[in-house]
Amino acid sequence: MQSQIIGNGKVVELSYQLFDESHNHQMIEQMTAEYPLQFLFGSGKMLPAFEFELEGLPAGAVFDFELDASRAYGAYQDDKLKQIFADELAENENYPFDLMQIGDRLQLLLDGEKYTGIVSLKTEQYFILDQNHFLAGKSLRFRGTVLFVRQAREQELIEGRYIPSDGLRF
Repeated sequence: MQSQIIGNGKVVELSYQLFDESHNHQMIEQMTAEYPLQFLFGSGKMLPAFEFELEGLPAGAVFDFELDASRAYGAYQDDKLKQIFADELAENENYPFDLMQIGDRLQLLLDGEKYTGIVSLKTEQYFILDQNHFLAGKSLRFRGTVLFVRQAREQELIEGRYIPSDGLRF
């Protein structure tokens, strides 16, 4: 039955485990049958290589594939580290420099430039904002099962994303 095959315009539900193959095969994410990954295939929201590996699989299929860094989130780039001094920041009563900690996710506007990343180092005078994707430089292995495939509803195609049957939008 063609409607149960993964392809463009189909809503896909997967259970899977994601492993960091470049770091002792550490599991970094798990989606279960109770809480599956649900997405509109071909909408541009997933990694192209991830979709390439899944295309054509039927509901019920088991998959196991690896994406090296170049097919996933790219190489780790040192030029995406931004040193930001405390005196460069506008005063922010909701989140002052003194309360920033390593691991905090920040979105900043400095001199008209937008910076988004994670604080990777902090001193009394400055911090380093790492703007790399947290999976950059990693080889990723996906192991899982195709739980369900269906034709996308009209509204899903219009909006370019999966919409749960209860109509809630995330």
